[in-house]
Amino acid sequence: MNDLNTVLAGIGAAACWYFVVAFWVTTGGDWRHNPGGRHVMQFTANLGLLMTLIVLARVWPQYPGRAAVTLVAFAALVAQVVWRCVLLHRAQHAPAERR
Repeated sequence: MNDLNTVLAGIGAAACWYFVVAFWVTTGGDWRHNPGGRHVMQFTANLGLLMTLIVLARVWPQYPGRAAVTLVAFAALVAQVVWRCVLLHRAQHAPAERR
């Protein structure tokens, strides 16, 4: 079962990194000027990082700095989920002509 989990995490990581590169290229970087676009890019990149860390931990269980990198990645994910809530409330309370 661990091998299947590792394969799925590898596929997930590859899909996230593909999306990050494709989104950057296809938008020409315009995502940087939009809060929603920045959030999508940051969230997907962080999810890709977490999936990569899962695979890396399976292949190289005690790589240097593992605890620190994992803590930063999870803290960033929590911050991004909170920011997603902020964006939701901003969008729901925006005047109708801005939606």
